[in-house]
Amino acid sequence: MGDVWLVRDPLRRDTLVLKLMCPIKDDERLNEEAKRRFLREIELGRSLNHPHILSILDSGWTYIGTQRVPYLVVPYKPEGSLLNLAKRAQPWSLVQIADMILQAAETLWYLHRHKPQIVHRDVKPANFLVESVGSARRAAKLYLCDFGIARMLHRGVEVEEASGFIGTYEFAAPEQIDGLVCCASDQYSLAVMACWLLTGRYPYRVADRQEYRDAHRHLAPILPSRLNPQRIPAGAIDEVIHRGLAKKPEERFPSVLAFGKALYSAIEALTEDMTAAGARSYSEVIWEPGAMLAPGTSANFSVQERDEREIIAPDVMIELDPEITSERILDEPLPEPRDAEESLEEHKQAQGPFYTPLPVKLVRSYGIMVTPRSLLWSPTGALLGCTCYDYPPLILGPERKTQLIQVRSALEAAALCWSPDGNIVAVSVPGGLAFWDVQRQRPYPLMLPYEGRPVKALDWSRRDCLAVWHGSQIDLYAITPETLSGRLLDRYETIMTPDMVAETVGVMHWSPKGSLLLAGGQNGMVVCWRVEGRTIRRKVLIEAQRAVTAVAWSPDGRWLSAAFCDRKVISWHVDNVTRPYLWTELPGSPRSISLTGDGRLMLALRCQAVLVGSPTESAPDAILPGRQLVACSPTTNEIAVLSETRENLIEIFKG
Repeated sequence: MGDVWLVRDPLRRDTLVLKLMCPIKDDERLNEEAKRRFLREIELGRSLNHPHILSILDSGWTYIGTQRVPYLVVPYKPEGSLLNLAKRAQPWSLVQIADMILQAAETLWYLHRHKPQIVHRDVKPANFLVESVGSARRAAKLYLCDFGIARMLHRGVEVEEASGFIGTYEFAAPEQIDGLVCCASDQYSLAVMACWLLTGRYPYRVADRQEYRDAHRHLAPILPSRLNPQRIPAGAIDEVIHRGLAKKPEERFPSVLAFGKALYSAIEALTEDMTAAGARSYSEVIWEPGAMLAPGTSANFSVQERDEREIIAPDVMIELDPEITSERILDEPLPEPRDAEESLEEHKQAQGPFYTPLPVKLVRSYGIMVTPRSLLWSPTGALLGCTCYDYPPLILGPERKTQLIQVRSALEAAALCWSPDGNIVAVSVPGGLAFWDVQRQRPYPLMLPYEGRPVKALDWSRRDCLAVWHGSQIDLYAITPETLSGRLLDRYETIMTPDMVAETVGVMHWSPKGSLLLAGGQNGMVVCWRVEGRTIRRKVLIEAQRAVTAVAWSPDGRWLSAAFCDRKVISWHVDNVTRPYLWTELPGSPRSISLTGDGRLMLALRCQAVLVGSPTESAPDAILPGRQLVACSPTTNEIAVLSETRENLIEIFKG
């Protein structure tokens, strides 16, 4: 989702590459996913320093029409990718190919030793740019690129769950197809790439792309000596490739660098042995890549000997590097970058002398590795739950202690909620809901199945009723720790919501006493249901024009509020819900809201500050440092916010 332009730097007199995020018309969610990947590529590129990784020369923000989009600038490599070069280059010797694989292995080894570890997840010829060298041992210098789907691993975790598949089927490791991520996955992909470079064929024979899913997981690979026996003899090369393509990550080489070195040594030994024996060197057996790369054509190989060429026809039709279409869609935008030196005073001046700084004290902060997605205090106010983008959910406790919620597909978790006693966390992940035992720090065996993308809205009432908003219905479950020890959960009631769905996290919450369920939909409708056993009564509070972005209750249950994407918030007192209180024409779009114990409303804007005021007033009157996320403790006067200057810092204020 990017446009690439060739540009000229008049100061350097260099030709450079400008990459712009390409916005998609009328699809804001897909735009935010593209922006997230683009910003991650910039962040990773800035943190890396290796001779085989393109350095980012510049990055920033610009406009395409009215859409603000990020860009980056990198050096220009006119020969394109290794895939491009393979289509037109002179034939490569085995030693030259061994050098290419070793370059790639050294680069990936650098990523795997990075802190935190980085797994590229899409190792293939199209993601290596080249610069021809043309020596007998080195045909080209490689530069690894495209970090848009790379993943950082949590320290101390060798394998992390990633749920939905992202990558290229032809090169994906079995565990990657199953939704797992580890450094050995890159080694597997590099082994596939090595096989392709050595023989011109993939190590599996399939009829179409989808069959690669089962082939990588279940079929034995076809080794190079069988794919092209006139070029590769049976022996050490087969053994190296076979180990690199092991189904289990632990059965592969201990590192990708060990794989690269082993393959290089095997090829070098083969060349020396054949030359010493006086036979034709296998390094002179040439593959002409350009003869087999067009989709739907045959793979042609040739042997150079006395100017004669023997064409070896393939027995399978293949297509290289197809477009990736199985993209995950992010539901909410990442915070836009801000200048760390921008002060609260500057913000106040920009907005006018309208807000008074709230008298609070910063009592602690939590620096995490990624951007938080949502915040939710436990019922006791002792712990803070946090979902993140591309990272497992966290539980933040006193003295800056952090607990990682390690449930199935945790990296794709969208939302969480607490049990009434605060000892269990329900987490929505692709395929359903998982449950985490906070005290024992382990998952419950029970999984509540929901197909498709993670549920965005769920909440657990004081009366042990779990509400799950999925599609156009809200399912109600009676859940206790005892029921979680079983194998099945029976839903006892369903509330149909034919006109509204949950498009974002934080749009459904139970009242503190657990008898009222408040929800806001993408169509602007806000509804409150009174749930007494199986008796459910519905009350529509408002039917607005624009989507609801968040709803909240006050800790005493007397006030309820809803935020809308058109810069307004509406609040109601439970004693008179026919009289709404409005905040309109806010300085930014609301992202999350929360109410304090004394009934003050806190509103986190998407890219600005946290505004504070009484729901009964016409507008907020105070300001709190922070943005995007705000959560008020239900039992104390602590307030959790996302830092106004750092995208991965959660700050706790008290006042």
